[in-house]
Amino acid sequence: MFFNLCKFKFKKSKLINLGSGSEYSRDYWVSNMNESYFDNHIPHASHSFSKYIMSKYIAASNDETLLHLRIIGILGPIVKD
Repeated sequence: MFFNLCKFKFKKSKLINLGSGSEYSRDYWVSNMNESYFDNHIPHASHSFSKYIMSKYIAASNDETLLHLRIIGILGPIVKD
């Protein structure tokens, strides 16, 4: 679906892709990781892998109409009752 949206969007319209922390591979997740940790490991889970591929595609495209926002760590600590 992502690649079809890229292919058929209007030339001057912008596409904003919402990424997530799963792009970093949950198998190698560490607390308080920063942006430089991205691409150290390729995720195996299908959801995480697709997020990873979209992020890599947008970065390599040099297309200013494609924007990738990686939303990570905005929910705060998990509180258990």
